Amino acid sequence: MSDIQEYSMMDFQTQDDFSLTNNNSLNRLVLALSSKDFKEINIVMSHQTGGSRIPKMNPLALHTYIKQKISQSEMITNMRHTRQGKVLFTTSDPICAANLLTLTKLLDIPISATVLWENITTKFLLTDVPTATSLEELVSELACSNDIVITHMRRFVKQNTQPEAAPVLITILGTTLPEHIKMWFIHQKINLFIDRPRMCNKCFSFFHATRTCNLNPACHQCGQIHTSSCQSPMQCINCKGNHSALDKNCPHYIKEIKVLEYKARHHVTTGEARRILNHRTNTNLATIVKSNTCTSDLENTLTTKMEALFQKMQEKIDQQMAAMLTMFEKTFDSLLQKILQMFSSVESQSSSPNRKKVANKSHLVNMNISNLRKTLDKGGTTASA
Repeated sequence: MSDIQEYSMMDFQTQDDFSLTNNNSLNRLVLALSSKDFKEINIVMSHQTGGSRIPKMNPLALHTYIKQKISQSEMITNMRHTRQGKVLFTTSDPICAANLLTLTKLLDIPISATVLWENITTKFLLTDVPTATSLEELVSELACSNDIVITHMRRFVKQNTQPEAAPVLITILGTTLPEHIKMWFIHQKINLFIDRPRMCNKCFSFFHATRTCNLNPACHQCGQIHTSSCQSPMQCINCKGNHSALDKNCPHYIKEIKVLEYKARHHVTTGEARRILNHRTNTNLATIVKSNTCTSDLENTLTTKMEALFQKMQEKIDQQMAAMLTMFEKTFDSLLQKILQMFSSVESQSSSPNRKKVANKSHLVNMNISNLRKTLDKGGTTASA
């Protein structure tokens, strides 16, 4: 077991009765990634003075500065300035990431560095954990019985309730989730935790929490601001549809579900998941518009080709029908000739007057059939005998 996994109660800090945080330094936790699965580590550097932004720097000067401070600087795969006035470094090397976390300045600007947990952690939910079991006892049991490094733990308990058991959300290092967790000799199957959409209770936006909202409370039914009971037509403040902002069938709510699922499965931030899905939607829309421009030409071409094909098929069918009629006439003539030969043979062999009468009648029948065929070939009718 690695040094980071030799847990003691001092390794964790209890925030309250419902949450627990790993008290090891960021450097030690990042170094523990060397034995875990992950794609990349993103180190975010912010201005040390709260609310201040890091100005855009000369790339060459910043590159030279980082090379002097970080011995593994060649492992940095990307660097960019964010819209929030921060600087983000990307690397796949835990040692390089740990060294970046030790920086206190970028050139002459004082900074503080942290890591984007979404890129290097995975969450799962343990259901029905006895509330009599403290989070310290639970984390000790899980850490000793499983090859995992726990970074955060939170117990979900509704206010003003005292349940005997409650779910516990656990965050671990690495992007690969084990199929089972061993806990007190029990192998419990676990699944990836995907959060549900959360909206501001004041303005009903999905982009910020209620505690950070500076807007006036809006009505969830009509989207307007009023203090009396709502008398306006129902209209969603997000999609402008004729439903409440709390309706879970709202297109914006459904889209947010997809955003959070993408975030959990691909280990990216919520903002990055939104940008990726929005880009995909715009790309699909552009593809549809482009394809619609040539749809009419394609339909005309297909129609012309199908008409030519049907005409050739009809000509082929007419030729086959004519050949079948010719073959039928030949077969009918041959069969009729054989019948007449049989009657002629009977006539020649018979000396009885009665047989001669029958032969004469057959000859008459033969003549009538021959006349009938000639008449039908001419398209006319025959008179009754």
